[in-house]
This record gives sequence, C-alpha cells and structure tokens, in this order.
Amino acid sequence: MLKIFVESDGLLPPVLAFTSPTLAQELAMAAAAVVALWGAWLCWTAPRHRMSVEEHAKDGHLTEDDARRRVRVRAWLGPALAIAGVLMLAWVVLI
Repeated sequence: MLKIFVESDGLLPPVLAFTSPTLAQELAMAAAAVVALWGAWLCWTAPRHRMSVEEHAKDGHLTEDDARRRVRVRAWLGPALAIAGVLMLAWVVLI
C-alpha cells in the first residue's frame, strides 16, 4: 500500500512510503481479483455459451424465451463483474 506521510516541521516535501496491508485489505484484494477474473472468464466464454444455449433451444431442451433470457443475462453479467472487480481492486489499493 502506498501512503503519503508529511514531515512534522512542514519544511520538507511529503515522503512516499510503503506500508504493509492489513489482513482485511489482503482479503479484499483477493476477493476483488477473484471477481475481476470471474468476469473476464465470463466474457471470454460468452460466445461458446451463446452457441450452447442456441443448440439447447434447437434441440427443445430450452424454450426460446429461456434461451434469450440466458444470453441476455450473460451479455451484461461478465462485463459488469469485470468492471466491478477492477473498481474494487483500485479502491482497496488507493485507500
């Protein structure tokens, strides 16, 4: 973690120093990384998932409405998780 410390007399410029993160910050960073990677994986596998859902709909295992719903949810869930994970990671690192 990067923290800015100011000298007590005020004559010297601020000094950048690294502090060790607490256990809570380390867990938050790990959780943020997992969320970001999960979102990236969902984005990466979205075309394959769409084809699979379309095949299941053609075979009659899914109705057309269910297939559209699954594709629509997967279309926004992956990018949303990836962005949320990156924002969480940035928030934890900057605080």
